[in-house]
Amino acid sequence: MCGVAPENIVLHYTAPICRVTQTVSPETAQTMDGYTILDVREANEWNTGHIDGATHFSLSQLTAGQLPDVPTDTPIIVQCQKDPRSFQAGEILQSHGFSHILILSGGLDAWVRDGYPIVV
Repeated sequence: MCGVAPENIVLHYTAPICRVTQTVSPETAQTMDGYTILDVREANEWNTGHIDGATHFSLSQLTAGQLPDVPTDTPIIVQCQKDPRSFQAGEILQSHGFSHILILSGGLDAWVRDGYPIVV
């Protein structure tokens, strides 16, 4: 803060942002029960193939303020093609009260690479 005397600087505390950092491998996701896979890719990506049983709700819908119709208190595995959009979507969901967010490590690419099926 150039030009401001140290005694005139006022710091305001704001709560830290809780970042989504917990990831789950495709193998581990296959063994879990009672969760929702939330695919946050765009519709054209979803239509080329997705995890069977996943719920589609794009990141653009989340950034527009819409929320998916999934329980807020059960695990949600957020998935995109690789990872970056999943983390952004996870942070948005957490800020709206979704309490148990996991990121599918490597996204759909890792899912397919590890030999798990997708549907079109």
